[in-house]
Amino acid sequence: GNTTGNGSGYTNTSKPDMSGAVYHVINYFDDYNFFGNSFGNPVPGQSNATRSLPTGSKINVLGTTTLLLKVNYYDDRGRVVQTKAQNHLSGTDVLDSSYDFAGTLISSVRNHTVGPTTTMIYKDFEYDHVRRSKRTLQKIGNSGSPQVVLSEQMYNDIGQLKDKKLHNSLNTNAFTYNERGWLKTITSNEFSVRLRYNDGTNPQFSGNIANQDWGSNTTYPNTFTYSYDKFNRLLSAVSTGVVMSEVISYDPIGNIRTMNRDGAGNATYNYTGSRLMSITGGGLAAGNWAYDLNGNAMTDGRTGATIAYNEFNLPATATKTGLNLIYTYDAVGNKLTKHNGISATTRHYIDGIEYDGTIIDIIRTGEGVARNNSGVYSYEYNLTDHLGNPRYSFNKHPVTGMIQRLQGDDFYAFGKRKSISPISIINKYLYTGKEIQDELNSAGKEGQYDFIARYYDAEIGRWNVIDPANQTFSGYDFCGNNPVLNVDPDGRIFG
Repeated sequence: GNTTGNGSGYTNTSKPDMSGAVYHVINYFDDYNFFGNSFGNPVPGQSNATRSLPTGSKINVLGTTTLLLKVNYYDDRGRVVQTKAQNHLSGTDVLDSSYDFAGTLISSVRNHTVGPTTTMIYKDFEYDHVRRSKRTLQKIGNSGSPQVVLSEQMYNDIGQLKDKKLHNSLNTNAFTYNERGWLKTITSNEFSVRLRYNDGTNPQFSGNIANQDWGSNTTYPNTFTYSYDKFNRLLSAVSTGVVMSEVISYDPIGNIRTMNRDGAGNATYNYTGSRLMSITGGGLAAGNWAYDLNGNAMTDGRTGATIAYNEFNLPATATKTGLNLIYTYDAVGNKLTKHNGISATTRHYIDGIEYDGTIIDIIRTGEGVARNNSGVYSYEYNLTDHLGNPRYSFNKHPVTGMIQRLQGDDFYAFGKRKSISPISIINKYLYTGKEIQDELNSAGKEGQYDFIARYYDAEIGRWNVIDPANQTFSGYDFCGNNPVLNVDPDGRIFG
């Protein structure tokens, strides 16, 4: 029973006494008779045979006493057929899932409710004869809303992705590979990229990329040329066509010692151990950094912001003159809100649905976003390079039915953006698909990127929080200092 009044439903008769503890996550198994289960028991068609299965959880909203309930319901084969979850806007999300005989997900329906408003998201998944993803279809809204084919995939004889079509075949991308199975080209009418390894300007035989050529169709007017040291760390990335350059040197433990961007001269990084203390010269000159006891940069020398962190080393507040940001997270690290105290605006995040204030702004789709225009959703897509950087964003023109470019971006090797044409609505999911925090910027420079577990500063090519997996000697270097080849999906482990 709930003998301690802590809201868990579990007894607390052992030592140490945990009656005053704040619980981050409470998990329940076996049945649905746990304390505070307002969603109730399985309904007909759902199974009661749930012994050993996780039936529910309560997740704390950090900094509050709020616990968000989530309950899983199963079929007689132990597959989750429904989840019911509370969200931080006092609403609910109900996800119903259907499977085929082999246990492959074939459809889902999400019922997202906040206040009096309900948003329905329908997805269908189709597979080929060996159960590879073939088509993904989506519909938002009531039964009269149009269904679109988000993506359609075709494969070659050895199982590699050969062609990918977006938005009812409005755009087609073709993929080729070398004899080792490494990606060689992605080709479409709108954006194309070609990677060269041992066939590049400075041939690389270790798997490093020697050149990246990009353009459209089979025309590549732009070329990046890369060089590396014996530790496979990037030494230079210089492009022609769209002109960009970064020349880098390192100290003995892998921290950036100097960076020369676009010929502005060497910016010298000054350290205590691996903690960056200041940068002098070279167009990156900045103030001083200071750190808390966990190694988090609590004073950002580049932006001048003072940053306070929560118990998961995630930014809780960021303040300086003209800046007052407050972030809210749940206890498994999901960002729930970003409140701007200067503009008095709040952005809410609920499992891929983002609110601007009280109105849904976008719904993330996996290929881009569906943007809300007064209740009508317009699908926007990103054509990406090998790292997942969106290089060409488009939608379907409402009048002509043709592809309409919304935004185009090029990136320096360490992720700084060189925008070529934001045409209309700005896509904020940029470098490797991560959301840029525009507010965490400095004069003429970009903000930082939210990589989920920590934030990354592409202007200086470093994290401001130490590596939780301790993969390198430095702990602050990005992707082992080879951002041309490596990707860090969530700020924890690169590869």
